[in-house]
Amino acid sequence: MPSENSARGSAVRPPENNGTILSLERQPLAGGSDCSRSDSAQSRNRSSGSGLSWLIDEWPLVLAVGFAAFLRGFQLWVQIPIGDEWHALDAAWRRPLWEILTSLDVRYSTPMVLYEKLVMGTAGMSELSLYLPLFIAGVAIVWVFPLIVRNWAGKKTSDLFAWLLAISPMLILYSRFFRPYILTVFLGGACLYLSWRWRREHLVTYGVAYAICGALAVYLQIVSVVFVAAPFLFIAMEDLRLSGRRPRVAWQFVGVVGLFAALLSLLVGLPLAGNAEMITKKMGQQGVGLHTITRAASLFSGAVNLWVVGILVALACIGLGVLCRRHRVLAVFVLAASVFQCLAVIVVAPTSIGSSLVFARYMVLSLPFFLLCVASGSVFLMELLFRHDWGLVPSVVAGVVFIGGLLWSGPLPSVLYMPNNWISAVLQVEMMKEDPKSRIRHFFDRSETLKQGISPFYQFLNDQPRGSLKIVEVPWFFRLTLNRNPWLQQFHQQSCSVGISSCISGHTIGKGEFPCTPDYFRFNNLLFLDDPETLRKKSVDYLIVHRNLVTEVKAGEVKRPGLVRSLVARSPEIPELLENFRATIGPPCYEDQWVTVFGLNASSVELIQSSSYSR
Repeated sequence: MPSENSARGSAVRPPENNGTILSLERQPLAGGSDCSRSDSAQSRNRSSGSGLSWLIDEWPLVLAVGFAAFLRGFQLWVQIPIGDEWHALDAAWRRPLWEILTSLDVRYSTPMVLYEKLVMGTAGMSELSLYLPLFIAGVAIVWVFPLIVRNWAGKKTSDLFAWLLAISPMLILYSRFFRPYILTVFLGGACLYLSWRWRREHLVTYGVAYAICGALAVYLQIVSVVFVAAPFLFIAMEDLRLSGRRPRVAWQFVGVVGLFAALLSLLVGLPLAGNAEMITKKMGQQGVGLHTITRAASLFSGAVNLWVVGILVALACIGLGVLCRRHRVLAVFVLAASVFQCLAVIVVAPTSIGSSLVFARYMVLSLPFFLLCVASGSVFLMELLFRHDWGLVPSVVAGVVFIGGLLWSGPLPSVLYMPNNWISAVLQVEMMKEDPKSRIRHFFDRSETLKQGISPFYQFLNDQPRGSLKIVEVPWFFRLTLNRNPWLQQFHQQSCSVGISSCISGHTIGKGEFPCTPDYFRFNNLLFLDDPETLRKKSVDYLIVHRNLVTEVKAGEVKRPGLVRSLVARSPEIPELLENFRATIGPPCYEDQWVTVFGLNASSVELIQSSSYSR
């Protein structure tokens, strides 16, 4: 197939075995170094050297992957699912397999429910089974995506791109939050790469792989259909131009499109046919305004301050121009998918799309390309400033200052403390804390709320060495806006678990709980409360029963009173729980108007009774 660049005096070379995935020739940029020659030499050295020499040559990428693994795996095994994570968890045990396969529910991703259904019946649900696939996908993005763009963007840009991926708060959040977004980001990137290779080389293998990855991405998140299908339009226009000279091209295109359509019909079409009303009633509920787009740019940038966001957006615009000069068609190819996705989201207007966090997560497929543009613009300006191929020390210093500044200006420093069993919850609030229209932001002002509506027992916990005790909070609610435990933990600084009362006779199983089947559910921090010995084996020191959560949450200044009403239905069960715990554990070791606390071992009881907080 003729190359688009032939008219400009450059050509697309055939793929080389040079340690990268794409092989595109680039033009040297004015004001910068000839990245093409230096990167090609480095690639040849890597291919001829050993694995160790490759690791040495690729130390910026290796360190970025290691740091990404740290941020995505930090205390991952002790996290407590919260919020939208419970839609899939609840469906996994409540719904039979056939109903899951033949229905489509906008509240959860069907493949993720099927995965947990499988795990529940084999190894048993746990924090590890819940988050491991997301962790792997999140780290793989940092490893694979920079290599994919290496020969297009240059080594310095791809290395910086890896670090931007590693520290992106949105990518970190969805690498440890049981929703499909990080998986669709990985599959979406795979679709762009495979479709581009298919377009260049016309190998049916790439086309089939593209169709399969695209169908899986849509199955995970139906709103991604526009992004993953956009390359079909691009390729169709070119194949129509070439079909008269190369009929095989047109027939191959028809075959791949047919495979994609068949897979979508099987995975999504049949379930959608019986649930179309559920989808349509979620459309056109709210519009996207300038405020939504501005704050979504903040989430993409990973910065809270709008001045920093503006700088990063400007760098992205410069970087887009740089990438266009290196390979205009490839840049347009990737940009078109993002633009089509944005237009589709705005037109369809799903529920809550006016929220910047909701809009950003529907656009998260485009986040890697945005970060690539930021990296490209940053490297271009540095090369323009120095006007030569700057050495190792300036590169490292500039990178540390840039990445360190982004980390410092973003939400991550506010969540990387120990113990923290609610990282995804705290990270969401920190990402949205400067958004005046955020419902999460209005949950409460922590600095003021912790001065009111809080038991003195939490001050007692705060007086003890950090992380020396483990508590269980009862009852608890899965909604972020009704759950004070993340913010209480910031105050008391002890390990936190939540109690599930389903094993106690007469208790209604609500969302955020499991039936009394410990073989199916093996979480470390979602604990069944029927047997005190089980709690003791988990090294629990105190069981804290909140006597009146309605009063507590109101004292916390919830801005959505309608949510508080959902607490009222569960309130009558609290006296029954207290009676049960008194019978199975014994008398409480502490009690006030807010909480009743039971000590699970003699040392814990003695610790509170010997303190000034004993009553």
